[in-house]
Amino acid sequence: MLLGKEERIFGAGERAIPQNRRGHRLDLNNNPWYGYSYGAENLNFSVPFILSSEGYAVLFDNPARGYLDIG
Repeated sequence: MLLGKEERIFGAGERAIPQNRRGHRLDLNNNPWYGYSYGAENLNFSVPFILSSEGYAVLFDNPARGYLDIG
């Protein structure tokens, strides 16, 4: 999937990174994290759903562990 030059991607669960997820590789695996600092890409839960600033959304309906590589 190609992203537009100014397109922003939001969602994918609880993470200590900017809300625009573009440029991140996000693990879709739920883990308990009791202490973290800014930049932690996986906190307590992930949600396999992203929303684009271009008006569309994508749901990854797969129970297996995976990741999102958001260009």
